[in-house]
Amino acid sequence: MWTAQLFADDETAPLKTRMRVGMALAEYEHPTGYVPEAVTKLVVHPGAASADRLAVAIAVAHRDPKAGVGPLCSIASDPLVQAGHRAQAIEMLEQSDSTKAQEMRALQTRLPSSREAREQQREAAERAKHEEVARRKRETPEAVTGRLDAQIEEIVNSLRIRDADDGLGGRLDDHLAETDSQGVAQDIVDIFDAVCDEDIDASIRLLATLTRIRYGIGVEAALDESVSDDPDGGVIPRLTQEGLETYAKERAEHSWTIWREVVEEHGWDDEDRIGEVERKDEEITWEVRDLLLRKAGDHLRALEHHLTWKTWPALLDAAEERKFAAALGHLATARLLAEEAASAEVLWKGTMARSYYFDPLSMPWPRDFWLVLEEWRHGATGR
Repeated sequence: MWTAQLFADDETAPLKTRMRVGMALAEYEHPTGYVPEAVTKLVVHPGAASADRLAVAIAVAHRDPKAGVGPLCSIASDPLVQAGHRAQAIEMLEQSDSTKAQEMRALQTRLPSSREAREQQREAAERAKHEEVARRKRETPEAVTGRLDAQIEEIVNSLRIRDADDGLGGRLDDHLAETDSQGVAQDIVDIFDAVCDEDIDASIRLLATLTRIRYGIGVEAALDESVSDDPDGGVIPRLTQEGLETYAKERAEHSWTIWREVVEEHGWDDEDRIGEVERKDEEITWEVRDLLLRKAGDHLRALEHHLTWKTWPALLDAAEERKFAAALGHLATARLLAEEAASAEVLWKGTMARSYYFDPLSMPWPRDFWLVLEEWRHGATGR
């Protein structure tokens, strides 16, 4: 039985002989409900004679009416089968499943003619033949090389900045100028999305693999070399809260010193010296606040510029030059820049919300200035 099924399923054997073996298998007393797969395939074989296909299906139905429903439906629904043979299958089907028989009878009006079905079969066979020829052409060395080149180019292009004119940060410069905190926050999110996607690592590693297949062992293969956690740490702009506070103190001291030198050279602007100090204090406070906001914004701009115009191009250059370990190193740098940008955004927002104040009496002053400043302070405290 096993040998008979193998023979019936053998595409190299004569089809007429296979159909006779299939008939024997169909008539064999199999367990209820079981139809050998080889028999099912022969019933639907488009190259077999219509009468032979019907005979095998009827043989199954005679032995086991329920098991014969499937083969009979296959005959009744196939336009390649002659109309008379389809009608016989439906009559046989009526004896075991009248509902299915009714469905098959209704289907007949929607089936194409045998000629149309044969034409469709011929066209399908031609398409399959052309596809096989095309597949074989695709497997030629030249075709494989061409596909590899196309895949490599596609991956490299996927690493490029989506809009190089805007940079990775989108409209960061405009949003900083407008003190648009929501816009800046979204720009930072865009930077993270652009450089922290895990697919980038996978793309670089896939690029290395494809390039090695394409060009051979001469391509750098050291992707498993350890990449420093901070490969370009020395060139990443840094700014901290302490750094901002130091800068604020330096700028305030500088402004008060300039004012003192002007007064020493030209005298007081006003007989109301306390009022002049008050006005200068307000002026310097606002000036320093603006300078701090500008410094925090410039730091964000510097990070985005470094990322867009230095680190990312270096990553692309390394990938195109097949220096994939270096490309991963530049990717690590890009992510450090993105992290620094997130910290810098917090500093920038804090600078907008916070009032920086510098006490001019924390500086050394000549005695006459000191006395005026002391009086001003006591007056301000009293108010």
